[in-house]
Amino acid sequence: MKTAFVICPLGDAASPVRRRSDLLLNHVIRPVAEPHGYAVSRADLTPDQLTLPESISVHILEDDLVIADLTDCNPNVFYELGKRHAWGGKCIHLTQSIEAVPFDVKHYRVIKYDLNNPESLDEVRRQLTLQIRAVERAPSKLPLTPEKLIALTDATLVLDFHENRKGHYPLAEELVNNSCKKIFLMQRSSSIILGPEQGWGGEKVFYEALLKQIKGGTEFLHVVSIEGIINHIKRDSSVFPRAKEAISNLSQEGDCIGIAGPSSNFFIKKIPEEAGDPDLKADRQARALIVELSDGSVEGLLVADLGARQGWFHMKGPKIANFLKRCYDFYYECDHLTSQDLIEIKRTFG
Repeated sequence: MKTAFVICPLGDAASPVRRRSDLLLNHVIRPVAEPHGYAVSRADLTPDQLTLPESISVHILEDDLVIADLTDCNPNVFYELGKRHAWGGKCIHLTQSIEAVPFDVKHYRVIKYDLNNPESLDEVRRQLTLQIRAVERAPSKLPLTPEKLIALTDATLVLDFHENRKGHYPLAEELVNNSCKKIFLMQRSSSIILGPEQGWGGEKVFYEALLKQIKGGTEFLHVVSIEGIINHIKRDSSVFPRAKEAISNLSQEGDCIGIAGPSSNFFIKKIPEEAGDPDLKADRQARALIVELSDGSVEGLLVADLGARQGWFHMKGPKIANFLKRCYDFYYECDHLTSQDLIEIKRTFG
């Protein structure tokens, strides 16, 4: 069944505003919408377990039709209607006073009603019938894009998910090829230190895109695992043909190892051997690439290991931005990668 959500002033249960809205719902909207196959609901009549604002947002974003009563220019009604208009959902507008409708909404077709004149309601119902038929025939507007949903709900979205070992590198390359302000990369091994692994073409392209950003001055915060790097080198199946070149790209300031940007070194940090609970290792189950773009938006690529399987998530929105702040904090809590650490890594190559 199709769904129609009514947004209107409500007021207290016994108020004249509630009485007007009840009359409009029961004598105009339901008698027209229900025969057209719509289940009609209203915020105070929705039997779900969500909070009232959550329930309203779900209906505004998901219902097939919104019918809005603009009478009294109620702020809540216009706030909710603005959300609906923002993503192009189908709407029908009613009011007691066309003259009172604000300029930004007046150019939409608005049906005028007068509940004090029962004889006029047949005409209102006829116009509402025509409007429902018209919006059903009208082509849908632009779909609800991730950007619109983020703006409307202030949420972070999972834009993509895959379960494989190598598939995340093209996305990683795409993320760092944007106009970036900052890049955070936590990697159990390190493409920056070892260079791309033989047979991993996607990592090679990502590595080169990352170097280009760093040399262009994008702030780069990198956290690695010494244990992870050494274990990776020791694998019989792992070959790093560009390791010497990669290590030559590193810089040293005092005893700290980093990679040079155009005006400063971006120091590489290492994950503590034990941080807090010794059963939890910061990189054991996940790797993270989070980028802050020049427009202030944030996107993230999180790679999670589940036993021998690996999955990765592409995320965007305010919550991943909050996670990026935690990543920054973690970076600054970690110790620097030192020249002695680099000597140990080189020694592992033999």
